[in-house]
Amino acid sequence: MTLNDIDLIHGAQFSCECRVRQPLRKIATNGSKYLSFVIEDCSKSIKAYAWQEHCESPDCMDDLDKFQVEGIIREFNGGWLAGITSIRHVSIESENSLQLILNSMCPLSPLLERLRSIVAQISNDSLRRFIGWVFSDDSFVIPFITVPASRRHHHCIAGGLLEHSLECAEMVSRFSEFGRDGCDLAIVGALLHDTGKIMTLRNVGKFSSAGYALDHDALTLEILALHLKRLDSVNSDLATALRYLWT
Repeated sequence: MTLNDIDLIHGAQFSCECRVRQPLRKIATNGSKYLSFVIEDCSKSIKAYAWQEHCESPDCMDDLDKFQVEGIIREFNGGWLAGITSIRHVSIESENSLQLILNSMCPLSPLLERLRSIVAQISNDSLRRFIGWVFSDDSFVIPFITVPASRRHHHCIAGGLLEHSLECAEMVSRFSEFGRDGCDLAIVGALLHDTGKIMTLRNVGKFSSAGYALDHDALTLEILALHLKRLDSVNSDLATALRYLWT
């Protein structure tokens, strides 16, 4: 369930994985202690609170942390609040890694649903796990959804790399002659083929320092090296095939 799937009905209960933004510990006028924060995922954000006496919260709660939350939707001053009754940390490598990409960080946020849709077409379990590892890595995800795909040519806008990558993945997904496993491999290969650009491009129209000296193609394997090594232990043939596609 994403936040967008929650019924905005006063008293509706919900449970989902999300991220916490701007957590603050506060004291109400009656002296009760509570947490004020925003819960967010790929679909939207909702203001939230948790009363200390009704919800056991983690001692440490930092901006961008991933949590499993349960709560009740309440209407307040013409808007909606989430009253949190249960909150606990989830693994950095959540199975819902795509859901936990922040909507507010993506310049072209409608693309996040397309990303989830194309990955949902992948049936190979090893490749789905690989995608989960990659998209659980914020050092990859944040630039991947924000940087352009080129400095002055195609998709040269903020979020252009994500848009270009999706277009390539969607294109190869239609080639049924690859067979199911071949199509899965092609989708992953196409989706991540320009990964090196997260190191060579920065703001729109600008190279990073690495971008002036290095070819982005040479950096893709470096950026994905740890995840490919993990895939080696699960299915070395697929890991080799991806390295072949990217070189």
